[in-house]
Amino acid sequence: MMPLLRSATIDQHPSHEVARLRSLIDTLRTTQEVMTADIETEEQKSQVSDVADISYSTLAKSLRARRDNLEATISLLKETLARIER
Repeated sequence: MMPLLRSATIDQHPSHEVARLRSLIDTLRTTQEVMTADIETEEQKSQVSDVADISYSTLAKSLRARRDNLEATISLLKETLARIER
């Protein structure tokens, strides 16, 4: 797996990297919250909230997968941030 933070900014002062990572994490969290609201809205519209139900919304399934991927990305970025801050 390739490192997440391979860029020209690697030579910057660590405080710049920390600020950049925190900003990125905050942005991804906001996106994740919007997706959660979109999922809830779609579930209310379709009146199906059970993911195992055959009539569960395809859009909601897709949003859930994207939201889960964002959560994984946020976790990796938090681990990277913790290593930098040591």
